[in-house]
Amino acid sequence: MLKPSSSDDEMQVPPTDRDVILTTLIEDLKSVEPVMQYAKDITYGVERASKEFCQGLIAQIALTRGGWTLRPNKENPNEVGTMERSEDWQEYYQIAEKYSGKVIFEGHHNLNVGYEEFWRLVCNWKTLNNDDFIFDIPVLKGGGSGEFCYYVGVPMDEGDNNPYGKSSGSYSLSTLYMLSFDKNDLRRDVTCVNYKYDSNLNQTGPTMGSNQLAGIKDGKYRRIWMDTPLGSTTSKSTGVNASYMRYADVLLMYAEAVNENNNGPTDAAKEALKKVRRRAFPEKIWNEKVENYVNSKSDKESFFQAIVDERKWEFGGENKRKYDLARWNLYGKVIVNFYKEAIAMGKNANGLEANKYYDVPDVFYYKQIDDPDRPGKKKIGIFRIV
Repeated sequence: MLKPSSSDDEMQVPPTDRDVILTTLIEDLKSVEPVMQYAKDITYGVERASKEFCQGLIAQIALTRGGWTLRPNKENPNEVGTMERSEDWQEYYQIAEKYSGKVIFEGHHNLNVGYEEFWRLVCNWKTLNNDDFIFDIPVLKGGGSGEFCYYVGVPMDEGDNNPYGKSSGSYSLSTLYMLSFDKNDLRRDVTCVNYKYDSNLNQTGPTMGSNQLAGIKDGKYRRIWMDTPLGSTTSKSTGVNASYMRYADVLLMYAEAVNENNNGPTDAAKEALKKVRRRAFPEKIWNEKVENYVNSKSDKESFFQAIVDERKWEFGGENKRKYDLARWNLYGKVIVNFYKEAIAMGKNANGLEANKYYDVPDVFYYKQIDDPDRPGKKKIGIFRIV
């Protein structure tokens, strides 16, 4: 498996079991982890594979190896198969705890940078070696690649009065996802955007229509945040990195693994979850939204559900959710529940059923108003919600 390819290789080889592949990758990474350098000691820092990224990647692969997967019925290949875990799955949760714990307790990263500030750094081609950045996939600006701040991002029309260039913003999130956030969660308005920019850089909108569940745009990638605009005729090839692994990811992997290994959360697991939530809420409500919230998740099941929810809110638009839900064996359940929630919202909106969506507005009235943060430009102002 790890032998370099050559011209005399046998090309017709049988498939290798996914457990064998994942275990081999884990053992290979474990063998090199002790001799790797920390990001702070490497040229280009978190844009290169570092010791802490290796540790986090071991934990990530171990959780996948220990998670659920669709296994075929070898007696009847026509069957879809069944979702199962391997008999030795618990060993891999122990590996995940050990290696995610290394990242945390070796103390080279933190969450001092605010949530919005982190994404502003990303949009300005910047990284930090001691904060939320663990590994960014580096992308060359103008090098023929880079869909972040173009396909993924807030829509923006090109024009002579727009030095930033064009963003299609074709990648969308759902309204139900936006509504799942706590109203005080600072991550919501960073992640979920319901407007676009015209060629004069005025906000227009909304991007969400009356019969459109998926009109929310990924606000983490905004050309308007660029301190040095790319140019009025630019579009793709932004050079904005793909943020592949963050310290928040490691903290939540650790909390999940510890909860599983100890049949419930330890103080260390709770503290890992609290660190993520402290950045997500204003300090004045930490007692309610961080301390009381996490401490109330005292058993294995409720703490696990808290991890499931927190990863949803923390990593919106970062393409992690599908893989998390698959290894938890929750993918089908979540899709069905989304369908049921959408139907319930529609019934409430059309007066067919009174349910929890009664307080979701049917209509909101808006107009463009002067933007105090951008003299001479307009922003969307909401005037009435009914």
